[in-house]
Amino acid sequence: LQVETEALVVLEAEEREAVTDRMEDALVQRARPESVDPLAEDTTVAAVPDALRDAATAIRRAVLEDRPVVVRHSATADGYVAGVAIERATLPLVRDHHQSEDAEYHYFDRRPLDGSVYAMDDATGDATGMLANRERHDEKIPLFVFVAAAGTAESLDGLDLLDVYDARRVVVEDRTVDEDVRDAVGTVVCPPEDDGVTTATALAANVATHVNEDVRADLEHLPAVSFWEDTPTAYLTLAEEAGYEETALREIREAVALESFYQSYEDKRELVIDLLFAEEAEDALGL
Repeated sequence: LQVETEALVVLEAEEREAVTDRMEDALVQRARPESVDPLAEDTTVAAVPDALRDAATAIRRAVLEDRPVVVRHSATADGYVAGVAIERATLPLVRDHHQSEDAEYHYFDRRPLDGSVYAMDDATGDATGMLANRERHDEKIPLFVFVAAAGTAESLDGLDLLDVYDARRVVVEDRTVDEDVRDAVGTVVCPPEDDGVTTATALAANVATHVNEDVRADLEHLPAVSFWEDTPTAYLTLAEEAGYEETALREIREAVALESFYQSYEDKRELVIDLLFAEEAEDALGL
């Protein structure tokens, strides 16, 4: 984009603030999903529509701002599947928004955590990396999305370190998030109370659907994959309609759980995609 101008006036004080606020509002409105349309009937999702839209807005806005999105999730089957749901929705937007072939590796990253606590060791590594990328490549401070992680007060020190550099933070948890964490981060998606009837994937997949409606069909079986027992009928039906029977869901779940154990600190992007999206893997292999 090239612009020719004969004069340039630098706005200051209230004039500058007014224009900045107007641009900010326009960007948020462009990023915000128009409405909430859950993948299936789910009382937990139905209870948090505003939070779900806020999380989707934050991710879409980051892409529009050329801001990297970093997903941090627990190294469990639920954590991996939930993280991949966000990844599946965000990567096409990144590819469409940037011309460079390697943009998806610069503007999106999924990093498993050893456990569900975002410790200072994790935060220090993230802060070091983002500051180095800012200095070397002029990258913006990332948006951090925590999935099945960082929901308890033990993560506050790590979250606060990111806050020093004004890094935006989103938390998606399958249990009630501590009030201190709610106060510390910008957006939280979690059940109103701990009733044990949802998973991080069920919430993350619904967030991801509103990040990118084009991938809705890809995500329909993921919530059912994440339940070890008492899978809600609505999600079983949704998975069956997408071509995944209960036996296949169980096998996928066990395979992801096994792979999440080995080299738990690696995202294993291509390997996990092969496990979760069988038809895509078969097409790639020419089967």
